[in-house]
Amino acid sequence: MNRIIEFWCKLTFLIAVLTISCPIFGQDLSLRDDITTGKLKNGFTYYLVPEGEPGKVRIRMVANVGSQVETYEERGVAHLLEHMIFKGTKSFPGEKSKEAFDQLGLRFGGDYNATTNSTFTNYRFQIPSNNNEHLRQNLFLLKEMMFDIQMEQEAFEVEKKVVIEEINRGETSDASPYLINTALEGHNGIGTIADIENKTLKGVQDFYDKYYTPDQLALIIYGDVDPKIAKKYIKKIYGKVAPAAHPLDPETKYIDLTKQTVVSGQYELSRNHKPTLVLAFKEREGEKGTYAAFKKELVDNIFCSILEHRLKNTEKKLSRTTISTSTLVPGNNLYNLRLQADKMSYSEMLEAFCQVVAQARKGGFDQREIDFYVNLRLSRFEEAINRKERVSIDALQNAFLKGEPLQTPKAAYELMAKVGNALKPADFTELLSTFTTYPKTILFDETQDAYTPNFDEALILEKIAKINDLDVAPFEYVEPVRKFAKRQVEVVQAEVNIEDRKAAAIVKRIPLGENLYQLKYKNGASVVVYNSPIAPTMIKLMGKDGLNTIPKEDRALFSKTYKYLTGSFGTYSNSEAYTLRKQLMVKDDESVSAYGYEFALTGKPESAVQMIQLFNLYLTASQQEETNAFLKSADRQLSKTSHVDAYEPFKEMVTMQGIETEEVNAKLDEAVMNRLFSYNEQLKKNIGNAIIYVSGDLPENIDELISKYIGTIKGEKPQRFEEQVANDVIHPKGIIKKDFPWGKDICLVDYLFNKTSAQALSFKEDMVNKVLKQYAWEKLLEIIRKKYGLVYAMGSTSETTTYPTNFQYTSIRYMIDEKNIIKAHNIMVEEVLGPMSRGEISDKDVEKLKAMMESLYLMSFYDTKRLEGEYLQQGLKYGKLLTRAEIKETIQSISADEFRAFMKEMIDLDHYFLLIKKPNINN
Repeated sequence: MNRIIEFWCKLTFLIAVLTISCPIFGQDLSLRDDITTGKLKNGFTYYLVPEGEPGKVRIRMVANVGSQVETYEERGVAHLLEHMIFKGTKSFPGEKSKEAFDQLGLRFGGDYNATTNSTFTNYRFQIPSNNNEHLRQNLFLLKEMMFDIQMEQEAFEVEKKVVIEEINRGETSDASPYLINTALEGHNGIGTIADIENKTLKGVQDFYDKYYTPDQLALIIYGDVDPKIAKKYIKKIYGKVAPAAHPLDPETKYIDLTKQTVVSGQYELSRNHKPTLVLAFKEREGEKGTYAAFKKELVDNIFCSILEHRLKNTEKKLSRTTISTSTLVPGNNLYNLRLQADKMSYSEMLEAFCQVVAQARKGGFDQREIDFYVNLRLSRFEEAINRKERVSIDALQNAFLKGEPLQTPKAAYELMAKVGNALKPADFTELLSTFTTYPKTILFDETQDAYTPNFDEALILEKIAKINDLDVAPFEYVEPVRKFAKRQVEVVQAEVNIEDRKAAAIVKRIPLGENLYQLKYKNGASVVVYNSPIAPTMIKLMGKDGLNTIPKEDRALFSKTYKYLTGSFGTYSNSEAYTLRKQLMVKDDESVSAYGYEFALTGKPESAVQMIQLFNLYLTASQQEETNAFLKSADRQLSKTSHVDAYEPFKEMVTMQGIETEEVNAKLDEAVMNRLFSYNEQLKKNIGNAIIYVSGDLPENIDELISKYIGTIKGEKPQRFEEQVANDVIHPKGIIKKDFPWGKDICLVDYLFNKTSAQALSFKEDMVNKVLKQYAWEKLLEIIRKKYGLVYAMGSTSETTTYPTNFQYTSIRYMIDEKNIIKAHNIMVEEVLGPMSRGEISDKDVEKLKAMMESLYLMSFYDTKRLEGEYLQQGLKYGKLLTRAEIKETIQSISADEFRAFMKEMIDLDHYFLLIKKPNINN
């Protein structure tokens, strides 16, 4: 895991997780008081954080074990074990484990999943908040998985097939060349096919018993839970687990990279085809959690920055040089140098390095250099403090893995200032004098022109060993420069030039949820407000119309150029508008589709008032871009060549997501620009057929501001060009099979079912279709993947539209080797689609699926991405925004018989599209 590229890249984490322990100063270090932490007698660690989204609690179990602890014989076992963790426990054997999660309404892949990394494995869950029984059951299931799994041979063989599929699909990581001549050389993280085929159930069980012990695990509960109740559950459930019989020795848990020096010219390390010489000097990591450890880390990183600066300013100009410290494998610290230069041999690069080190040893570092890089780091700390970021669940995970406490940003800054401002050149003398004597890994590419035959291990090591013998000129100070310009992190308060106006009366205020409500106005504006500090500061218009309001001959041209049409707004020139947005840290974005248009402003809470004013100006007083600037941008965009994937346009047309267009034939000129700009203005001002969304930590007078600057906008209704829905296009006569080419070496098979309705569709029909989508995915998982092990990846989607016609579709798809397409198709027809077409599903399974839908729509009701997207779309489709209670009532009202009838009608095996994307076929 990289610890630094530039030291400041680490600061975001360091602010949240300080690399010291409380005894450093023998005083309170202002540890975060908004987090409850604890450790049970058996060594089990837990964190309780009252953060997160309303309605949802995130739970993460972190195992301090990953692929880097594996021996050569164990390669792949950590990841394979992650799969087996979900395959049954003593209290929930076999599939009963999944059934338990199903009964809680949790969807695999959506509400719970896991990841194996090189140094950790984490298990992620999300459950409804304010539901203590759900919390208790989830914690008990997790305890069973971590300490009481019961692996069965049949399930083990299936999961071996699944992992082999992942390997075939390329879901591996590149082996690090720094690990050559070690037990980890060539290890890709999850093993080879042969590695997995040779794994035994006993070997996986032994690995589990060794590493899944209380002292190697941490539980993070992130969300609105009662800490007293959570602690009670944790102590009762996890306190009974026996401590590790043989605790792991952290000194021997991971391999020691410092045992040997490695020199190799067989590795392709060049970036951008530039010859690269890698010099890595290796040492064992020292103590953690002390003042001396923190100081050493700071010295290490400033040492790297100064040395990098000097190498870049040497006469030979190693301009692309980077130097950093990294912990590639826990317990090992690397000073990692990557030397790059134009028209230099590897020998010349090495000589330049030796010269710079010799010069530094002769005169030491300059105090001005040290002060510069200390101040640079302090400025990064200040920026982090100003951002006022909440502690993240990843920061908590890293705190556990590194064995370090959490601290307030202010205290972290104060420690950094205390240590950094006291640094002197003498603090770097020992490291500067000794680092080249450490064991080394030196890598280069013998196939590059920079290589010469005499550049071998003996020459390299001799030159490094004789650095102190070099005769070098005294160092001449060159003031460093910031690698990146100082970033603007605070809003520069600026008034928006807009005339004041009388606020429009609110016709109706509709409560939708906690801090969520809807405002309606006489001008047709419908505004959804989500006043919450967890939501991004945003103002967004989502319209029901898009390219359907534009003549067919202009649609393609508009869709390629609309983002270049608007130059400024109100009384502002282009440059003034740019400066104002920059000062306020406001970004604008817009998108258009066949039947939709979106325009959004995003920014900081401090600029919320000005954002609403800017939104008004964008909608009411936009100014065209300068003609020449537009023509230049449009020409550049139109000249771009892009790969045409026939699959997506075809699917869009048969699912009512696309619209008929004509090729771009118009010659771009001012008249065409004026015409396109008028279309854009119509879409922005179509507020009567749109919903406006305002979110963030909003000012107290937000309703008044909305009433002034949105409730007073005079909307315009654009002309719609009614689309003729061709039944022979969207409704297949029989089974329509179409092949499409693509650039991958496996196939994608897509079963596409659809139907239209003479009656207006409702949110309930939408939910029934989504239940069908989930059921289809569950059957793919159960039969095609688990039972037969045929597919690499799978998915399902469903959509309900109400314009231009009442239409629904369901797409069921998977990725598979071409040789298995026919076999999988027969299985699909016989065991998946056939029973679905006959409406074969138990009442119990319907209730399970409804619980999953409740989980999706109730637990995720306040997801900001969902609120600003799917939730608004539902309001546009059905003319009403629903509360959580109304959504729950709708889902619960779905009967098993209704679902069976819908499934029988949708999954019509006599009429559907079978779309297959294949490699290496002709159009």
